[in-house]
Amino acid sequence: MTKHQDVLAGGLFMLIGAATSLSALGYALGTMRRMGPGYFPLVLGLLLTGIGVALVVQAWRRGRVGTPIEWGSIRPLAFVLGGLAFFGLTLTELGFVLANILFIGVTSYAGREFRWHETLVLSLALTVMAALVFIVGLKLQIPLWPAILGL
Repeated sequence: MTKHQDVLAGGLFMLIGAATSLSALGYALGTMRRMGPGYFPLVLGLLLTGIGVALVVQAWRRGRVGTPIEWGSIRPLAFVLGGLAFFGLTLTELGFVLANILFIGVTSYAGREFRWHETLVLSLALTVMAALVFIVGLKLQIPLWPAILGL
């Protein structure tokens, strides 16, 4: 593949932004004062699409489109996307705490250096903070623990 990383990243941003915007149109948008459930995803999708367009245009203007992509850069992408898919597929079965700790553990392999003790501390701290924000603060209806535990 001979396309530049900026063009590929811009295309990915545009694809995710367009998909987010299109899916947001299925919900009520509301107004700026009374935002509906589709308002924020639509704005976020449009911003992502705009960032993608800016990346592609900037790469074309600088003439850097012919630079080959290093195949070593596929590994982080695979671990991050795999971790996200794992988190989404296991959230309801494992609960937020276990799914998030495992998600952070899987995605930490995307980096060149992996230290299990640092990853464990980081995953515990991030899980506590995320649980406080999403479950306690925003009151999202996400199971905290696996259903088998009955908590």
